[in-house]
Amino acid sequence: DGSRYVWFHFRKHGHPYTYEPTASLNRSGRFAEATKNAPQLGDVAWWNQPLTVNWPGTADFFSPWAWSLDVTNPIAWDVNLHELGHAVMAGAMNAEPASGQHKIDECYSQELAWSEGWASFLAAAVGLARDDADAKFEFLVPRRAPIRVENVPADVCRGISNEWRVTAGLWDLFDTNADGRDQFAMPFALIWKALREKQTDGFLSGWALIAQQLNPDQRRAAQEGLTQNTLLPERSALPEALPVTLLSAPNNWAQR
Repeated sequence: DGSRYVWFHFRKHGHPYTYEPTASLNRSGRFAEATKNAPQLGDVAWWNQPLTVNWPGTADFFSPWAWSLDVTNPIAWDVNLHELGHAVMAGAMNAEPASGQHKIDECYSQELAWSEGWASFLAAAVGLARDDADAKFEFLVPRRAPIRVENVPADVCRGISNEWRVTAGLWDLFDTNADGRDQFAMPFALIWKALREKQTDGFLSGWALIAQQLNPDQRRAAQEGLTQNTLLPERSALPEALPVTLLSAPNNWAQR
């Protein structure tokens, strides 16, 4: 949720475990804190029911009907965070439902590319360093591993119907590594503020909401990075050697 500190609590029920909703933590006798400092719960009111985590699962997936995650490898942090990203989208974002077979380097529906791309972006925002010049996953999609979100291979399908491109575009809005025409960075908190509880059906509707958080100069700088990621129509390139534009998070948010 963009806050620096996170409460987490597992309750054992035989084999499954559950993530507890924030509201129950103060009443719980068993909890762990991600830091010894006082927690900053942030904007997590949408997390209003336990999420069951089944391990070992038959496959890696999120079930919105059972409100559960099935995971096969506890070490595969990026895969597990990707599936958690689907839960976050289902719980807090009014996104068009999308499902079906998909290959990360191919194009399919914009709705499915948005769903899968967001899930991988959340994994990247949680698990990768914002200033990494070669930010990449470790376990996600072994056929194409490592999945690079900062340097997408040229043979990956281009445009808003590809999940890898969507992930890379969202990452370039968030990361602080200046890369070609990507000379812009914004905190996760502003991306989250733009998308939480808003209706989206693909990258373009998500970008339209995010753009509302930016002034015209910031919007133009962000568009250059998205164009470089083949997500927006081509525009003239920015002049060389522009400084990275860093936006500050609101005062009530602490950046990760």
